[in-house]
This record gives sequence, structure tokens and C-alpha cells, in this order.
Amino acid sequence: SNLANALLGKGAIVVGLRTRAGNNEKTSEKITKNPNFCCQNIGESPDIFLAENAAIKNITACFHFAGIANAVECQNNPRLAYRSNVDLTFQVLEFCRLAGIKKFIYPSTGYVYGGHLEQPADETYPLVSTNIYTATKIAAEALIESYAFFHGFDCTIGRLSNVYGGKSNLETVTGIVIENVIKGKPISLKTLRPIRDFIFINDVIGGFLTFLETKSDQTCSYYNISTGIGTSIKTLAETACEVANCSKKNIITPKKDSFLGTKIVLNPEKFKTDLNWEPAYSIKDGLSK
Repeated sequence: SNLANALLGKGAIVVGLRTRAGNNEKTSEKITKNPNFCCQNIGESPDIFLAENAAIKNITACFHFAGIANAVECQNNPRLAYRSNVDLTFQVLEFCRLAGIKKFIYPSTGYVYGGHLEQPADETYPLVSTNIYTATKIAAEALIESYAFFHGFDCTIGRLSNVYGGKSNLETVTGIVIENVIKGKPISLKTLRPIRDFIFINDVIGGFLTFLETKSDQTCSYYNISTGIGTSIKTLAETACEVANCSKKNIITPKKDSFLGTKIVLNPEKFKTDLNWEPAYSIKDGLSK
């Protein structure tokens, strides 16, 4: 929804595509009332849908954001994870091939580099399949790259660090912190030790718009969308309390923290150098926003 609003704000015509009608996630009223937005259900037969909807063939780019981003859910249901993150990516790529849409933009994750990084990982860092979620993202990346080479797609893959802001996801640490600070409730966290690269949603959307507006010289490009700055969960929670002018005593953790001090920070230098993009928000600025 953040991306759709940003595109509509730039005067783009946005078509939301769904593979089936029974989608539980409601599109915001602000988007649906915009005359430049429509949502289409393509069903299980994209070739039939395309034959009946010639206007779709005028689309210039596809953002494929559908899938399961919850690592625990993927681990508990690997078959659904595969269908949602790999097979669906294949279906969307085929849809684009049939529709003649050559520009393809996809959000991957910095977790493909693993969870114990001694230094910020750049795009050449070895990929590590540590769980079902990262396995599906790596597989989806490989599919996209194959379509880029064999079908002449202009594909860009953004590997995201930890995104916060917008509509907070209560299954993420940032969602828990932000939601409880806003409501003035205690912030109950399992651990304060892990270090992550937190990036504000506005910077993420700015990165994806940069991908859209840039013609790549390569068939498939990879960029980290990140700040390059490591922030502990403790610092995140304390900064949120500082911004909201509430007591840091609201932060509650177990007396014995048995979690490993994992560290995931991504190096954004390639994105800065190649496409002149860099994040505008510090962690304090983003939390304030």
C-alpha cells in the first residue's frame, strides 16, 4: 500500500493483480478511490485473463510483492512457503512474459546472507540457506535471474534490511516497540541483544521507485536497500521511548536472556554508487515520523 500510494502520487496508473478473489488483505480506501488505480483478479489462467484484458499489455513494469515474509510461518508450513514464495514468483514471471512486461522488480531479504555477519554484507557476499524462508527467497531470486537472461527481462532485486514504519507488523520487533510506545503500554521483548540494520519504510519505497526509474545495463541487478548502520534492539527500544517521551523503564525483558547476539547489517554502497540513492532517515528520524 505504501508503494501504491507513492506511485499514484507520481501520476502513475497502478493495477493491482491478484491470483484469486478471496484475498483477506483489504486495499486501503485512499488507494481504491484514486481514479488511476484498479485491482484485477487474474485467476489461475493468466493467458485467458490477458486475452480478455488487452489494456494490461500496456503496463511497463511489475512489482512482485506477494508472498510470506514470516520466517516462523514458512518453517512451520514449508509446502505453503514454497507455493507462496517460489511457485507464485514463477507464475508472475510467466504472466509478465505473456503480457510482454519486461521490467520486473522484486523485494528479497538481507537474511539470505545469514545471521552472523562480522561485517556489513555487500551483494557479492555468499548466500546462506539457514531456514525455509531464506531458501524460498534464494530460489525466487534464481528464477528471476533465469528469466532475465533467457527472456531479456530487466530485473532488479532489492535485498531489504529490517523495515519499520507504515502499518506496523506486530510479529516484528519494530512493530511491537512502535505499537506499545504509541499506546503507552509496556514494551515486552524476548531479547535486547541482536543487532539489525533498521530502515524506514519511506526510504525503502524511495529505493524501489529508483529501480523503476532506472534503466539497468544488466539483465538482472542486485542491490541492498539498507542503512549500513547496526542498531541493537535495546537501542531501538530506548530511542523509541526517547522520541515518545516515555520512560525507558517501560522496556521489559526476561531476567535471563538466552538468545544469541546475532548481527545482520547490509552494505548499501553499491546502491549509492550506481544509482545515487541513499537513505534520508536516521533511526531517530524514522521513529519520530
